[in-house]
Amino acid sequence: MSEPARIAYFNGGSGVPSVIFRTPLLSRLEELGHHVRFYPCIPNRYEHWPLLGWRVSQTLKVAIRRWQIRSIANGSFDSVILETGALHSDDDVLEHELRRVARRLVYDIDDAVFLLFPEKIKRIAAMCDHVIAGNQAIADWIRPYNPSLSIIPTCVDERVYASKWESEQHASAGSLAGETGAVKIGWVGSAGNVALLKAILPAIEKLAEQKPLRFHIITARAAHESMDAGTKDLLRWIDIDRCDIAAELRQLDVGIMPLPEDHEWSTYKCNAKMIQYMASGLPTVASDVGFNRTLIEDGREGFLVRDLSQWQAAIDRLAGDAALRETMGRAAHVRVRAEFTVANRVDDYERAVLLRSRQVAE
Repeated sequence: MSEPARIAYFNGGSGVPSVIFRTPLLSRLEELGHHVRFYPCIPNRYEHWPLLGWRVSQTLKVAIRRWQIRSIANGSFDSVILETGALHSDDDVLEHELRRVARRLVYDIDDAVFLLFPEKIKRIAAMCDHVIAGNQAIADWIRPYNPSLSIIPTCVDERVYASKWESEQHASAGSLAGETGAVKIGWVGSAGNVALLKAILPAIEKLAEQKPLRFHIITARAAHESMDAGTKDLLRWIDIDRCDIAAELRQLDVGIMPLPEDHEWSTYKCNAKMIQYMASGLPTVASDVGFNRTLIEDGREGFLVRDLSQWQAAIDRLAGDAALRETMGRAAHVRVRAEFTVANRVDDYERAVLLRSRQVAE
């Protein structure tokens, strides 16, 4: 392997999806012998301490960030990864301070934050040595400001996310999920995105009147029971902070990924939840927009849909055909294993972060 390096990960903090899904890659770098130190935003870049209020929290957050930058300056790091931004604001003063102390600064962006702060993101991209983009659409936006760029999508740890069709639990339960009892439709995500489910809930409610369905929503407890369901027993709320997400997903039969087709943000989504579903062996019903079209071929790993009637038809078809769920779920798992796991992306990530390839010992 290449010589061990010291890497600083200047990130958005606990619970931020982009951090959650990059952490397994960083852990794999540590397994390869590199030393990684985390510098999280405290509290995370979207939150504040309620007892202190937003303004006081922001002042303390900036102070902590400056202390972290001083620590990085004294740490002799070979590379510093800047994840999305120091703070969720249009101010890039901290990023420039980080640039001054970083030997090599790599910008890792997997979301359309540039729609909120375009000028800030242009400046950050331009001042970094390299940019890691989460998908092609983000890369296309960033490239005019920094052509030194890698595309490394969201990926899952293949040692955690196993296909339900290959798990011991499935082997003992029988060959086809959902043959008895209710078919389980599921969604996993942050509390702020639960509102996206309201647009398709009527389709699921209507189907639930005709056949046994359960809708599992895996999210933060604060969002639980934020929707009214016409069928009392339809919804199952699962606390994302108190469950084994991978195990919960293997309990499902179908994953869903609704996105607003008329919102520019959807074009740039990296779609972690779809990759989680597919890694778990689930067929997915997803909005026909953005990266969803790259992840699945309509009719192969799932269905791409545009309106409520198509949502209802696709879920109805999968709910009524266990063999189709297995065929699509197995195809989805193969797709993810080929391109979206830590194992098959860690070399690319190491190269992007350190500007070198890992040398495998003979």
